[in-house]
Amino acid sequence: MSTPFFPEAFVHALLWTLVHSLWIGTLAALVAGAIVAATRRRSPALRYNGLLLAGTLFLAATAGSFFYYISRDSNGAGLPLRLPSGTVAVATSEAPGFYGSWTSVAAAFIDRHAVLLVGLWTLLLAARALRLAGSYYSLRVLRTRALRPAGSAWQERLRELCARIGVRHPVPLFESGLARVPMIVGCLKPVLLVPAGFLSGLPPESVEAVLLHELAHLRRRDHLVNAVQLATELLFFFNPAVLWISKLLRTEREHCCDDLAVRHSGNTRGYINALVAFQEHGGIPAGALAFAGREMPLLDRIKRLIHQKNKPLNNMEKTVLLAGLLAIGMAASAFYQQQPPTPPKPPAAPAPVAATPPPPPAPDTTGRGSGEIQYSDGSKTYRFRMEDNRLAGVSVNGVAVPQDKIAGYEELFRTALKGSRKAQAEARVHQEKADRMHAEAEAHHHKAAELQERVQELNAATEALEEQPKTMEVERLTQARHAKHSDSLAREQVAISRAHEKMTAEHARMAKEHQRLSREHEALARAHEKEAQVHAAVHRELVKDGLIKENNPVSISFDGDSLVIDGVKQPAEVARKYRKLVADEKARLGIR
Repeated sequence: MSTPFFPEAFVHALLWTLVHSLWIGTLAALVAGAIVAATRRRSPALRYNGLLLAGTLFLAATAGSFFYYISRDSNGAGLPLRLPSGTVAVATSEAPGFYGSWTSVAAAFIDRHAVLLVGLWTLLLAARALRLAGSYYSLRVLRTRALRPAGSAWQERLRELCARIGVRHPVPLFESGLARVPMIVGCLKPVLLVPAGFLSGLPPESVEAVLLHELAHLRRRDHLVNAVQLATELLFFFNPAVLWISKLLRTEREHCCDDLAVRHSGNTRGYINALVAFQEHGGIPAGALAFAGREMPLLDRIKRLIHQKNKPLNNMEKTVLLAGLLAIGMAASAFYQQQPPTPPKPPAAPAPVAATPPPPPAPDTTGRGSGEIQYSDGSKTYRFRMEDNRLAGVSVNGVAVPQDKIAGYEELFRTALKGSRKAQAEARVHQEKADRMHAEAEAHHHKAAELQERVQELNAATEALEEQPKTMEVERLTQARHAKHSDSLAREQVAISRAHEKMTAEHARMAKEHQRLSREHEALARAHEKEAQVHAAVHRELVKDGLIKENNPVSISFDGDSLVIDGVKQPAEVARKYRKLVADEKARLGIR
């Protein structure tokens, strides 16, 4: 599952972090929804801090998920499974109740297509990153073009407003021919841009209220939180819960700045007039903190200022949050479900049926990641002992390797571990299929037994009628009832015959499927054995040529026409020799 750019463990950890971010984001959205519902008449600052806490918890949980997977995978546990060569026997540990259900199928699909999924996410991420870069370029254009410094009177008034609201460093004020609304641009050296004619087109008290709103963003350091929001939206663009929380944060951020502006200006009416004046303006770049806000109806802000009441959740938001809560409950129930109940054993069918072969023994599910792995490369048999997902012991052809040399077998151990887990996953899929077929066969057996019981009841009723006194009336009634039951018996017999034929056909299909799976496994084993023979031949030749030592594990790879051994590029004639050796061995063994 490795890629040319990222190691295998990183791809696996990144993919599962993105998957888990969906339910983590749903939990964070539920917390955010509860905060919004409980703070309808509280200050916007309290709402904003609560939503910021929900977003921070989401980031912390997803970061913890990533570091959990990256640290676990670095020890060889939890990686997607592939069987490179040789025969592997394993006793490992997995979380109980996860596999054997639909979640195991989903997990296997995710692991199998990890590179494709991460690649698709990377492409979409790159597209959105280009879009964000375009927004920042627009900010740069706004900051560098069509600017004119405001008059000295307004510059002095802005310094007084900075001191009043608590902004330590004065902010330059410019009139812009490109800006459509007042906005703060820049993080390290911010500047305040207003549209051309803004300072003279509105009453001075309205202008001061708008400037106080923009300075409130600086005092609260909203530009830093906004940068984190943009990065989070970029990484989790596929997560609607994250986007919704981010939207709530932007809404409450503007409400907080509205309250600060009104409090320090003391002119609610003038501030509302300024909001109305800029209601139709839009097109604000993503990185800017603008007076009009982004994707936020100014009419809602005006209503809140007048009625002093926060906007509650709408019906759509309540419905989506309830659906998210139900989805998390169902997912948790499926995750912690141990095993599906075994159907009751039906009575014996009238006809003998070939028994389904018993399932293979289940792997160790203690959750400790301990056990033994046996691996063969055609010439040597390795036995690895694993404790807590770490290599604890090695034996080669039955001879134990000293503890101080175990580290040299770490790469071979991980290869064997990945192969064993893939074999285990494939066996699990085949076992699930066999279990389904077995359940269907048992259902047919149960139905046949019920039909047989019905036939026996009809036969008993017929015998009871025949034992009654043979008077004419009784004889007539007996004959009528017998004819009626004979028809019913004939229909039941036909049903039994059809059920038996269906059951026989199902067993024949199961037998063919089992034979096909057996042939596939045999072909896979033969292919692995041939690959191991090629590897062993190359290894022997390398030892013979003195390029490697007998018992030292090495890394061998062909890079184009070059041969690389333990990171060292070999001469061209050596590479040609071993490439020819590999080709000859594959031709001899019939490997295509």
